[in-house]
Amino acid sequence: LLLIFFWFGLLKAALPNFSNRALGACALLATYSLSLLGSQPQYSFTFVQTVLFVASSIQQLTRPKAEKDFVYATFPVIVSFPLTFVGWIESTQCTAFVRDEFYGHVVYDAFIPVGFLVWYVVCYLQINEGKSLQSSSFSSQQQRRNGKQKVS
Repeated sequence: LLLIFFWFGLLKAALPNFSNRALGACALLATYSLSLLGSQPQYSFTFVQTVLFVASSIQQLTRPKAEKDFVYATFPVIVSFPLTFVGWIESTQCTAFVRDEFYGHVVYDAFIPVGFLVWYVVCYLQINEGKSLQSSSFSSQQQRRNGKQKVS
């Protein structure tokens, strides 16, 4: 029962547009799949990560076409793929890098906000650059209309 709530919360974050009924069904499926596969505890992280990335991918792919822009295109490059890579490194090589078993998960957890922050800054700069280009273009057009700037 506790796992169903765990999955429901995680899936609600990954699939915010899904109904609670659909999320409940997905949480039951994830809980049942984990027990059906007879997953050993050391593979639980990998299973959770896989389910979350599949859910996140579904969320991104089902967005309306109008929302698929620069922000949409940069998310997998800056956040999703690198996070997947860090997760793979953690799940396969954590003890090879450092003897402390929690270190790899600290790196993984730290990468999540860092990845989002980098993505946000890149998108913010891109959007502001676009606005400044539009405003400078608008300003040039106004000056030409007023006869203050010669057209070459």
